[in-house]
Amino acid sequence: MSKFKPNWSAYKEQYAARFSRHLNGVTREKEAFSSWQTMKRQEFQSMAEAAELCLKSTVAEPASASLPEASMVATSVKLV
Repeated sequence: MSKFKPNWSAYKEQYAARFSRHLNGVTREKEAFSSWQTMKRQEFQSMAEAAELCLKSTVAEPASASLPEASMVATSVKLV
């Protein structure tokens, strides 16, 4: 009857090793995801800063500031 007795310790070792490998894989994926999130946060911050600069430059230049340039172009053209 001892011939048919399963070797539970061998099964236990195999599954413990398998579990450990999967746990290490999950840890690696979490680290990769965290790095990706950090990179995306930095990209978002850069885009937000660029958008803010664009908005500030638009507000700083009133519409009347571009009119003298247009009037100078119009006055320099002579009709024949």
